Amino acid sequence: MITPHPVNLDVKLNTRECAIPPTSDADEKAALTRAKKAEIGFRIFKGYKKDSLWAKIKYFFKEI
Repeated sequence: MITPHPVNLDVKLNTRECAIPPTSDADEKAALTRAKKAEIGFRIFKGYKKDSLWAKIKYFFKEI
């Protein structure tokens, strides 16, 4: 009798156990909004410069 390779069996079990249930677009959009707000809060807390379009443009041209 041929037994399955233990690594293949572990991969199958892990993918079943760690599978993320499908989410709706509204849930994903809300999660992205929360993540963006959290990142902005973190940047303010750390004292980083405001991340704006003009700051990105200035940085881009400064490197050239």
